[in-house]
Amino acid sequence: MKFKILISLLFFFIGVNAQNCDFYKKYLKKGDKEIKKGKNADFEQAINDYSTALLNCPKMEKEARARIVKAFKIIDKLRKEAIINEVKANNALNELRNERAYKTKIFEDILFAWKKNNRNVDTSSEWILKINKLDLQKKDLVTLPERIYDLKNLSELNLGGNHIVYLSNEFSELEKLKNLNLSSNKIVNIPECFSKLKYLSDLNLGYNQLLSIDDLVGELDNLINLNLQNNQISGVSSEIRNLNNLSNLNLSSNKITKLPPEIGKLNSLAILNLGNNQIDTLPSSFENLNKLSNLDLNSNKIKNLGEHFVHMEKLSVLNLSNNYIANFPTNFDKLQTLTNLNLSNNKLQELPQSLSLLPNLTMFSCTKNQIDTVSLLENSFPNLTSLQLNGNKIKC
Repeated sequence: MKFKILISLLFFFIGVNAQNCDFYKKYLKKGDKEIKKGKNADFEQAINDYSTALLNCPKMEKEARARIVKAFKIIDKLRKEAIINEVKANNALNELRNERAYKTKIFEDILFAWKKNNRNVDTSSEWILKINKLDLQKKDLVTLPERIYDLKNLSELNLGGNHIVYLSNEFSELEKLKNLNLSSNKIVNIPECFSKLKYLSDLNLGYNQLLSIDDLVGELDNLINLNLQNNQISGVSSEIRNLNNLSNLNLSSNKITKLPPEIGKLNSLAILNLGNNQIDTLPSSFENLNKLSNLDLNSNKIKNLGEHFVHMEKLSVLNLSNNYIANFPTNFDKLQTLTNLNLSNNKLQELPQSLSLLPNLTMFSCTKNQIDTVSLLENSFPNLTSLQLNGNKIKC
């Protein structure tokens, strides 16, 4: 009888122990599930679950304790990360405060200098409206000082050589701007606010990262000088025809492959620089640019000049170097005002006969071609002062 009782008690304790180890697994899984939530986990609950598992199954104490230690290590890691992030946030905030203070100081210094040089102005708050020129070139600016928008009568603004990526819409408040220099910044897109700068006549956006000028050319119809050199522009919008007053256009060192026919509508254009692009042909409307005095097409892929220069009766400087020109148009003698001609590094095998009929030519460069004779030079070019023919096949 006693033996049966002992056997019964033994099975009872084994059953209780097995049941408790089942609880162990249950709470261990609950703790693991909570820990997997990462930084959003309830670590106190996870540790309580692991502790409950440990108490229910002492023989698995080592595994449960390892889970608890791991939880505390995660807590410690997150605490350190939080401290680091807080330091970074404070540093960023201090940098922002310092930048604002720096911009404010720059602005205040400029205003102080202006007042010092204009002692006769009144001392009321309206004196700031008398400022019409402001130079903030190379001031390490990323954004503009907020007080700049108080200068409602500003007509000239130099922001070249900074780190500006974009301009806020508040910029349109400087609606009396006529001369704006934004060269050597990091601007990718033409700001929408430009459309309201109706008086703008001189705009320099050279040495930025512009991909397109579509949002610019249709709005600023008072532009006279536009510099867009050294950007990433691949095409020119047909809306360029709206720039009726444009006299000087620089699109050099971009990625332009083709010009729209509408470029021939620029009736006021006197200086055009398209050098260092990927242009292979010129539109027929190009011949309508009859007010051009200076044309630069160097370093493109032009093979045939066609009859584009017939009506350019005011052309004085023409740079066609570094192209693939093998033949010259016969009507080149129409350019009676031409004084400077560069045909270097092309595929010419002889000097064009029409060149001998250019009486005002003073500078002529035709280096690095395939010319083998210079008989044309005899009794030609009476006013020539500079002649460069090195790098050809001429035999003395």
